[in-house]
Parts: sequence; C-alpha cells; structure tokens
Amino acid sequence: INDLYGDIYVVDNNHNTVVEVSRLLSDVVVLAGSSSHSQTPTDTQPLLHRHAPLHGHRDGEGHDALFRSPSAVAYTYHPNEEIYVADMRNHVIRKIALAKGFGSDQTTDIVTTFAGKPNHPGHQDGVGSASMFW
Repeated sequence: INDLYGDIYVVDNNHNTVVEVSRLLSDVVVLAGSSSHSQTPTDTQPLLHRHAPLHGHRDGEGHDALFRSPSAVAYTYHPNEEIYVADMRNHVIRKIALAKGFGSDQTTDIVTTFAGKPNHPGHQDGVGSASMFW
C-alpha cells in the first residue's frame, strides 16, 4: 500500500515483519517486527532452526514488536499517519503509528494492538480487546 510520499508498505509473512520501500531513497527497510533469531546460532543446531525469524505477540517500538504471520496492511493519514496490520496467527489487528506522521513528535514507529485478543480466535464484534477474529 502507498503513503502520501509514495513509499510502499508490504507485509513479509515469512519473516513476520512489515517492510517499507522508500521511493525517494530506493531503500527497503524493516519498519516493524524482528526478522532475526534472538539466539546466536550454533553449528549443532539444525539449519531450519538457525535462521528462523522471531514470531509472537509483543507491542512496542518498531523492531521490538513481534508479529505472527502478518497478512495484510491498510494505511491512513487522517488524523495521524498509521498503518493497520492483520496479524493472522495472533488473531488481532495491529496499529503502527508512524514517526514521520503529520505533527508527530514521536521519534520511533510504535506498534500497538488495535483490536482482538492475542491467541484467542473467534468471531465477536466489539471494540478493542472485546472483538475476536479467526
């Protein structure tokens, strides 16, 4: 999805991240989520586990946040620049408040849970954590 500056936001489901492709800088950066394993790999670990991306549910600043199978993004710029992410296996909708937003005094992108209860699948209309998603 594009923002007002022509930047593109994409979910990387395999690495549990949200990626920003900068039009002006021709650069690709991880905006939110962690694409690296927290432990130092060893030669005794199976290859599959050595480079497994981190996943889970954790709100926080961009790289401190964790996703589990992000699957879609939506963008809004009014009243603040924000990205909404369907975090499929956590069964929640996440919000990323962008630091570059209009009038923002933030210095980092902040990820919060907007709707749903982490790891509680279901179907329930509601506001915030009162809602449930499959």
